[in-house]
Amino acid sequence: MKSRMKSGKVCVIPPKKVYFICTEGETEKQYFDQFKGGNFTIKCFSCKGKTKDVLQTIEKRCLAGKADFCWLVLDVDDHKSGYFDSLFEWKKGKITRGLAISNPCFEYWILLHYQKPTKTCNKPGDCIEQLNDHVAYSKDISGIKFDREAIDRAINFADQIESENKDRPITERNGSTVFQLVKDLIKVPHVPF
Repeated sequence: MKSRMKSGKVCVIPPKKVYFICTEGETEKQYFDQFKGGNFTIKCFSCKGKTKDVLQTIEKRCLAGKADFCWLVLDVDDHKSGYFDSLFEWKKGKITRGLAISNPCFEYWILLHYQKPTKTCNKPGDCIEQLNDHVAYSKDISGIKFDREAIDRAINFADQIESENKDRPITERNGSTVFQLVKDLIKVPHVPF
């Protein structure tokens, strides 16, 4: 899009990037809703079920919606070990595709906005217990707004945890790779933070 400035010069305004984010739950959608309003569009939708169903859903939505970037945001929690194999293949070698995994759950990522976990989170309740030390947490986080400092803290903690565990896949240990998607979102000009 082009726009004329008062001086007569032409200013080129880059088109908005479109992110399609496929999530398993409402908490994830509410989290990414706070990023809306930047120089990009986020469209979150639900994708649950078997791996092939998840892949069919995101492929159908991304192709139909002409997304610039397609991300899957999933939890390890109850999925069997082979569940993620074809999802890693789907992402492999495609810069427009991303896979953000939290182990055991998305609440682990939320916890990183406040602290690096002080103990292992073997199940979602372990993360929620630590999270409740900072905020009265329920599955509805629409009332919680994270400022840039909290988001940067979460990115730094997640990146540090990834570095400490680079020999172990995310599906076999605590952690969250949601930071990769968030880093991508906040580098886009005009993020509302």
